[in-house]
Amino acid sequence: ALQDGVADSPTRSLPRNPTRLDQASRKLQRRLLTLLHDDRQAADRLLAQVKLRHPDRSTDWCVEKVIYDLERDRRY
Repeated sequence: ALQDGVADSPTRSLPRNPTRLDQASRKLQRRLLTLLHDDRQAADRLLAQVKLRHPDRSTDWCVEKVIYDLERDRRY
């Protein structure tokens, strides 16, 4: 809905039951949270975005993709 000419945040378009970090293996959870300085909300948000683009992939695969993207982006 529009209120004062401002659209709702884009996170409202995420699925109601998004893939959450706690559904991934403990090892991958720890690795991602280390990269994100324990920001669980950021981890869940990034994971949900990857899952939207790759709905057929497992949660672990999606977490590995988020980790890969973060590490790749930090090299440049």
